[in-house]
Amino acid sequence: MHPITLTFLSQGDIIKTGLSLKETIAIIEEVLKEHGLKNIENPPKPGVHPHTDAFIHAMPAYFTRTKATGMKWISVFSSNPEKGLPAATGIIVLNDADTGFPIAVMDAAYITALRTAAVSAISAKHLADKNAETLGIAGAGIQGRYNLLFIKEVLTRLKVVKIFDRNENILKKFKDDYSNAFPFTIEICGSAEQAIRDADVVVTATGVLDKPIFKEAWVKTGALVLPVHSKGWEPGLLHHAKKFIVDDWQQFNTNMGLPGGYYHPLPPLYAELSDIVLGKKPGRESSSELIVNFNYGMAIHDIAMAAGVLRKAAALGIGQTLTLAEGALPHMLS
Repeated sequence: MHPITLTFLSQGDIIKTGLSLKETIAIIEEVLKEHGLKNIENPPKPGVHPHTDAFIHAMPAYFTRTKATGMKWISVFSSNPEKGLPAATGIIVLNDADTGFPIAVMDAAYITALRTAAVSAISAKHLADKNAETLGIAGAGIQGRYNLLFIKEVLTRLKVVKIFDRNENILKKFKDDYSNAFPFTIEICGSAEQAIRDADVVVTATGVLDKPIFKEAWVKTGALVLPVHSKGWEPGLLHHAKKFIVDDWQQFNTNMGLPGGYYHPLPPLYAELSDIVLGKKPGRESSSELIVNFNYGMAIHDIAMAAGVLRKAAALGIGQTLTLAEGALPHMLS
């Protein structure tokens, strides 16, 4: 039996590959096309919930055309930042589609952060008003930051970004880091309502919420609402939107729409995001449309990103080779 080896990539290794904003958006847009063409397996993610504000999800995926396959094991513990710890941690395992052997293990947190914000940018590209000037963000953590960095790539007429976070230290760091970094104004807000009102595009990127703290009445006519972390909105927002869009209906309905789900009963679905990316359905058709787009998160994004990172790492000589197994299992046990 030949040894089974795999590549290990730390978070630092992945960062060293230098994956750019534009590269990430391109990968995720291609993934959405594969999703719309049904060239994937992306089952609803099962999970465990050690605390009410925490979860650990298993997210397997397979691409029938490219043969990329693997699984992400990701945890989100909303109280971790209060302890000086990252909220999200995890690993991604890539497998060989012919043998099933694991070929790579890598950090999942950075890839998750990138791909989540990249999907928001693609949504904004297709669903925001083309003249959008104001972005409102509730939550100044990693997803608040990365959503700003990605969305600015597609909303080129931005003039104001309004930001709110309950944690004053996080809000101050956001201001310190970004106030002079862009050609638009960063406006620090005293409440989520202030950040959301009058915004052309709204991003809510908070921790796990079990109560509706974001109000439908705060949202302007013609806005695009992107709930990065799905809970926290009044359910009426979904029903009064002109277009209700999700990334994957089966997954979103399973987790949010069935009896007992946070948004049960769900309104009629207008489209999956992939339908719009492929041109099967139009995106925004007027400046007065209120559009709500939930991107609950798909494993296919993670596996495609991980496969791309592995290729870049191999070309750059980044990563460690680990031996998983060297021979047959023992025939005798003591």
